[in-house]
Amino acid sequence: MMKKLPILLLCLVLLLACVPTPEEEFVVNKADGTLEEKLTSDPVSEFASEPAAVDGISPLYTALGAPERWTMDATTRTVPFAELTISADAAVVLPNVTVVPVYAASQHSFPKETLDSIADALLGDGERYAFEEGMLKWEWEERIKVWQKRIEEIQSHPEQYEGWFEEALRQEKESILSAVEQYNKAPVDYDCKPWDGSFKTGCMTRISDGVYAKLRVAGDRIIFSISIYRSVLAGLYNPLPNDADTPEANAACAVVEAFLERAGYADRFTIARVQALNPASWNQAYENEISGYEVSLLPVYGGITLAPYWTGHGSDTAQQAAVKKGLFEEIDYDETIGPETISVIVENGRIVLLDWSHHFERGECINENVPLLPFSEIERAIKNAIFSEHFLDEGQNDTIRIVRIELNMMRVKQKDAEGSYYFLPVWDVLAYSTVWNDREPTRFTNAYVTINAIDGSRIDRTRGY
Repeated sequence: MMKKLPILLLCLVLLLACVPTPEEEFVVNKADGTLEEKLTSDPVSEFASEPAAVDGISPLYTALGAPERWTMDATTRTVPFAELTISADAAVVLPNVTVVPVYAASQHSFPKETLDSIADALLGDGERYAFEEGMLKWEWEERIKVWQKRIEEIQSHPEQYEGWFEEALRQEKESILSAVEQYNKAPVDYDCKPWDGSFKTGCMTRISDGVYAKLRVAGDRIIFSISIYRSVLAGLYNPLPNDADTPEANAACAVVEAFLERAGYADRFTIARVQALNPASWNQAYENEISGYEVSLLPVYGGITLAPYWTGHGSDTAQQAAVKKGLFEEIDYDETIGPETISVIVENGRIVLLDWSHHFERGECINENVPLLPFSEIERAIKNAIFSEHFLDEGQNDTIRIVRIELNMMRVKQKDAEGSYYFLPVWDVLAYSTVWNDREPTRFTNAYVTINAIDGSRIDRTRGY
């Protein structure tokens, strides 16, 4: 494979160099058919299935003429409804692949054989019963203890609740009253009726007395949990900072990797983030009993990560003002595309919570190695799009600093094919406001600009085109 690499890179560079410079400005591709033409073009060079790097550096840097850092001097322009200044000193991050494929994709409920393998990997071979909603008495007892400790904390430190002490106390007391009511109605144990084999109705397996592992499927989402209330609550409410390099974190990752291997998904996901659960969550209500980790996974297609970003358009109020003035097309949030993610909580060497959301099934390979625009054209596209559709509240000038540009995969809607999508390569431009933040964030949720790596068009990740 390594002997073929120089030839492959030469072919890539020559073909990319032949891509004509567009005469028109790059715009949002609203399924006008031009993308489809490029997707059906001949693949670049021969198909290579194995990633390869030279001295640990992605071969795409050479093939695309991409720098390892991209800079732009501070530039200020008037945008609705203030002035926006943008500068860049950004790391350019490329995947370690020699080819960039494009796949068809469709929203797809998990096939039964897939669900069977996932259930086997999570539940083991124990007897399965019909899923039952609600918590047992002991679980409600744990919840009541949490609120009781919370009330004690509030009463012990009223100075921390200046101006809303009485309201905070009232809310916690109401929560206890509601929990006591649920406790009185809750069973000591479940009836454990036979399972009908349907994952839509869900199933559960007994772990020990009063403790069950539950699994259910709702459309494109899988939810698995073991009824250990402390773990779930503490991890989701207040995780500690990223802590991926400790032996304990590595052990948690190994548990997740073993699950993916058992379920047949070892090559389809990558670990994106590892965070320690916080034993001090909710003002030490748990008395340092938590010792787990939250592991976040993202899909990988052709060695390229399906990134979890949304598109940011500035402040909500400014966006609404832009819609009213006809400067921006209102987003239909019922039609938005959520990134596929798996969130896993591992405690004491086992998975106690798994939430697998927004699953889309990968279809046929449309192009084994699609031609990409050289980075010089992507740079031009970024500069053209950078001040577009970003709105500021009137008089609230902002300064944006671009710090990272990534080549990722994204799910994009197909033209005239409802419910059909592509997984294709895009450039995500990640930035932060220096006016509102004194340092670069450790994790980004929005892409300031997303550019189609194939045709240079600007993509709205929220809309999916």
